[in-house]
Amino acid sequence: LTLLLAILLTSVARPGPGSAGLRAVILGYTSLGLLTMWSGTFLTLVVLWVMLDLGAFVYVIRLAPDAATARQGVRHLGVEALGEMLVVGAAVVGASAGAVAMGDESLPDAAVFLLAGGVLLRLGLLPLQFSWTSHAQIRRGLGTMLRLVPPATGLVVLSRQFGDGVPEPLRLWRVVAGGLG
Repeated sequence: LTLLLAILLTSVARPGPGSAGLRAVILGYTSLGLLTMWSGTFLTLVVLWVMLDLGAFVYVIRLAPDAATARQGVRHLGVEALGEMLVVGAAVVGASAGAVAMGDESLPDAAVFLLAGGVLLRLGLLPLQFSWTSHAQIRRGLGTMLRLVPPATGLVVLSRQFGDGVPEPLRLWRVVAGGLG
């Protein structure tokens, strides 16, 4: 919500006329981000992440000034889709153990590992040095929202999942990831 307020308040200082349609898109994207943060099951999380990613993809492709920027958008969508597939895998593994919600105590370690991998892809930690486009028109306003809302939802998922600590099988991977970072 703070990001939404900052974008709306600074939009008056940007050159060019602001449109009500753009403000509606910003409000809608923020609403999707909040719904994603409140999702309690794997499948609602994946559906909302797909909606966020497709919205960002359409925006970047629509404003892409050249083919290189469009390719970056396609690569970014592919990485995000891989993360979503890992979360779907976590849902399948969790459902086989009888766990539907992300915070279930009966959630197997494999499902937690897949969920963490999907979130790490969403955060941009894997693959390293992968970034969004640096095109100036995409970086302002809604572009800022597109860059910050998906990682914020991933951080919320991680904090909810690991609120009681990291499971024993994942501690070694956490140390390895910390050493690489």
